[in-house]
Amino acid sequence: MGLSAWHDRTAPKPFLATEICINDKEHHSDGYLLALAYGQTYHKLLTLTDAAWIGYCWTILNVEQPSYGMTRSLFKINRQNGFIPEPASAQLRAYGAYSRHIRRGMARINAASDDSNLLASAFKDENNRATLVLLNRDVTAAKVQLHWTGAGLPIMELTDPYHQNTVLDAPTQGAQPLVVPAGAIVTLSDVPLVSLPDDFQIP
Repeated sequence: MGLSAWHDRTAPKPFLATEICINDKEHHSDGYLLALAYGQTYHKLLTLTDAAWIGYCWTILNVEQPSYGMTRSLFKINRQNGFIPEPASAQLRAYGAYSRHIRRGMARINAASDDSNLLASAFKDENNRATLVLLNRDVTAAKVQLHWTGAGLPIMELTDPYHQNTVLDAPTQGAQPLVVPAGAIVTLSDVPLVSLPDDFQIP
């Protein structure tokens, strides 16, 4: 059953997309290409099934097999560094692109792209806080001219093989095209990140 057919079959009940993982030895990789495939899955779950929530499988793992940890968890235990959790793979980057600025209470709104390789999903809350996620699955960069009236989107994050949700200066809408590199995910938002208290310490 396809995702669109699943939506038609389950609507109007809310759909919770959970336990996203690849537990196949052919796909046990910490590489970015697999993470980008996960990003496309997140986009499809949010748009085709209209998922109300995406939950990524298990919590922090302490495993003997590195490949098992990176396909079943976003974080794993680093025994050489005081058992402090560390990212298990680049999949955390893709998940972060779709979670760091999309908060509870935000609803997906229609976002259109005339480029079939540029996947766009947009979200807004009752206070007009907004987030736009652009995933470029092409092998060439995409130039995007944004048209979202009333959305400032001053925060921009870049996710690709060389950037882990890196915060950059967002371009002003209409001033110049936004460049989304090949294989990259760009998140634009006016929703601030949740931060730890200044006096937070790891025991």
